[in-house]
Amino acid sequence: MSMVVCVYYINIQEGHTEAEVRAIAFSALIIGNVFLILSTLSKSRSVFTVISLSNPAVIIIICAAILMLCVTVYIPFLQQIFNFSYPGYQHFVFSLIGASVMLFALEIFKKTSR
Repeated sequence: MSMVVCVYYINIQEGHTEAEVRAIAFSALIIGNVFLILSTLSKSRSVFTVISLSNPAVIIIICAAILMLCVTVYIPFLQQIFNFSYPGYQHFVFSLIGASVMLFALEIFKKTSR
């Protein structure tokens, strides 16, 4: 949650509109949750090991989440429902970086807690 707040604040400081910031923060929340799912699938194996194992349900869930995120942020009808504005793909880098930092922290915690 704090990662989403950081992404939100950084994008406000960059001068994005409220609707753009909302879309970027929402994407940080979704991507962060996908990474959380991947990290918590195993208490002992790394996320990269978990990804390499064949698990159709996880692949379907992750693909569906990413597809729905893209559709929600890109299609004008859904933008109106969620009150989003499309800021361009390059602005979602903060969402990906923030979620990756949290994934890295979770993986370190997993390694040190064993």
